[in-house]
Amino acid sequence: MRGYRLIIYEPSIGGAERLRGELARTIEAVRKEPLVEGKTVRFEQPSLLAILRFNKAHGTVEAVAKDYLLIKLYDGRSARMEADHLSWVSKVKDLTRMFKVGDRIRGVLLSEADLPCTFSVKHQRPDP
Repeated sequence: MRGYRLIIYEPSIGGAERLRGELARTIEAVRKEPLVEGKTVRFEQPSLLAILRFNKAHGTVEAVAKDYLLIKLYDGRSARMEADHLSWVSKVKDLTRMFKVGDRIRGVLLSEADLPCTFSVKHQRPDP
């Protein structure tokens, strides 16, 4: 199949040199292959939830501000949820009117790399 090649990479100086040579050979081989036009296929764009599998999480509200919440997850980590992550359809202007310290909340973790983690309620459901 045109353009698909397996190239094994080793994270060493010698591995980088071998990778450079292998890439040059692969590019040259692909250039020499005849171009065959394939059948056009309609691309169905999947929803964000189909692409990403978020980790479900729940915890209690630790602090409330107008535009974000700090949440203590039941596994001990901290998470932050901005007002934009509450609903797909309605704009929330003041979270202090909806939440108070100690409220329980369920949602998903969008990013676990950040500290605190990024928390979302709206990503539990597909975007309408």
